[in-house]
Amino acid sequence: MRCEGVPGIQGALLVEPQMAAGDTGDTNVGFTPTYALRWGWARFARLITTLFLLVAVPLPLWAAPDPYAIFARAQTHWMREVYPPYIKFTVAITVKEGGTWKTERYKSAYNTVDGAFNIDPVSDYQDTHPASGHGVLLYLFFFPIGKPTPPINFLGVPKLSPTYTFGMAPFHPMAYPYKHSSSDIVAAIRKEFHDLNPRISSPSASARKHLQVIATVSTVLRDYRISLVGVERISGHQCYHLSLQPLRNPGTFRLRDLWIDRETYATVQLRIASNFIHGPGSNVPWTVRFSRIAGIRYIKWERASVGISYRGLIYTVVYIRFEKIHTKLKAVHKNRFPMFVPLFLQEPPALGGVARKSGPER
Repeated sequence: MRCEGVPGIQGALLVEPQMAAGDTGDTNVGFTPTYALRWGWARFARLITTLFLLVAVPLPLWAAPDPYAIFARAQTHWMREVYPPYIKFTVAITVKEGGTWKTERYKSAYNTVDGAFNIDPVSDYQDTHPASGHGVLLYLFFFPIGKPTPPINFLGVPKLSPTYTFGMAPFHPMAYPYKHSSSDIVAAIRKEFHDLNPRISSPSASARKHLQVIATVSTVLRDYRISLVGVERISGHQCYHLSLQPLRNPGTFRLRDLWIDRETYATVQLRIASNFIHGPGSNVPWTVRFSRIAGIRYIKWERASVGISYRGLIYTVVYIRFEKIHTKLKAVHKNRFPMFVPLFLQEPPALGGVARKSGPER
């Protein structure tokens, strides 16, 4: 039996049935090799193995998604978010100190158009636990004696917004009812990656129109070296896990890990090298989780990756949660600013952010 038309073994005779003399074809059928295989079984086995690998092996490395394209699509997703002009929410700061869990909440309002805050700096914890004056820290020969006076605020008064992007968006998402056009998004992406519009000709282009173009060289100044770690499940989402390494200014470009939804390219979770402008927690990594409320993406919580020391106290666990986020036409509660606020907990402006009339970006 010849294997005509089969690649790699054409003309090779495997076996051929041969009838005994006088046999009618219904009994005593034997199989006798007529001659040896022309290439041998080794080559045939290699062919079968190759076919098996083409069918059974999962997506090869050369076909993996481009991590830079994933990052760019995640940025575009951020810039398409549309927020109401005013939002009200509660910032809950939870710490574990000396084996005891403590939580204080601050009522806040935020103007997503001009970045202005309206914050009650007195937390509910301070209302129910007024300062008692206990806890005096003395120093004897430069060594502390006694327990320090607990801080009025665990980390400071949070001047934080759940719309903060941690640099994922080149500018802050514009508030309702305005939306970004496609040209605005493309222009922002080009600005972020320092990519000039190829359709715009230089002023001297007409003078050089008769010159022959030998080659065109394009350069892109990137902020991160990005690699695709794999696909992981985060909060019920199949996510691309991107690892980011800053190529310059690591204190400014703080992103270290991103988890991007494979279907929508929404940011589900991220990890930053540091948080806040100053104060406790500003020099430790944080993990940030996002969620959607009424179709809009907000920060759900932020968690310090390590313990934090503040004014002689050790917080082994630190959480910041955004609760009761809802829309208001205007800020309704008044500030109760004390004469002296020791520390405001706030973020630096987002990279490429628009100018603000008042208040920080976050």
